[in-house]
Amino acid sequence: MQAGFREVGAYRRLEGRVPYRHVDAPDGVTLRPLAEVSEAARLEALKTVEDRVGHHAALPEAAQDGAGGFDSHLSHVALDAQGRGIGICRAAIEEGLGRLDSPGVAVAWRHTNVRAALLNSVNARLRAAGITRVSVDSWGTRPGNSRTTCAWACTWPTRRPSSPRPKRSWGRAR
Repeated sequence: MQAGFREVGAYRRLEGRVPYRHVDAPDGVTLRPLAEVSEAARLEALKTVEDRVGHHAALPEAAQDGAGGFDSHLSHVALDAQGRGIGICRAAIEEGLGRLDSPGVAVAWRHTNVRAALLNSVNARLRAAGITRVSVDSWGTRPGNSRTTCAWACTWPTRRPSSPRPKRSWGRAR
């Protein structure tokens, strides 16, 4: 990084084998395939990434089946005890490779293992479909979360840091 800049997030594509580890969802959280939950719960879950660098507001059309090329039977949503969407991991199969969006988790649940449980559920579906390799697209995710996502022998073939503009101590603020 250049002087005056620090990494706040980055686009990364992580690639590796589909992991074989099991993580249960926390008490009070249910994981369901995207196809089995309402569009309202899907949209709520999609909004969990809006606070991350590089993300934009989730629009209702993004909650529809097939949006973004993702498979609603492979993708999973985390629901709290009230049925609200508190996390999401979208997935698709492209040319024999599992493609995942970096999981989104609501701020109040980020200290739990919801993220890992979502990845586990999606990876189990991919393995059941005969998929052995996966790539994870990570937009605006902090380096620590990316390492957690990829604790399973992934490589980083694509990485582009996102840095805020440096603070200026002269002139007027922009």
